[in-house]
Amino acid sequence: MVISIEKRFFSFSRKLFFSVISLFLVFASSFIVYQYQREKAYKVDLLHV
Repeated sequence: MVISIEKRFFSFSRKLFFSVISLFLVFASSFIVYQYQREKAYKVDLLHV
């Protein structure tokens, strides 16, 4: 009788890694969107001067 125990869930270190990476990606993407909008507004102001 062989009982195989499968790890269905990630270990703590993998959960921590994925949570930190996901937080970084959210921060980076929000920063990129903010900078894009800021640059767009700056270019429009340059055209109106």
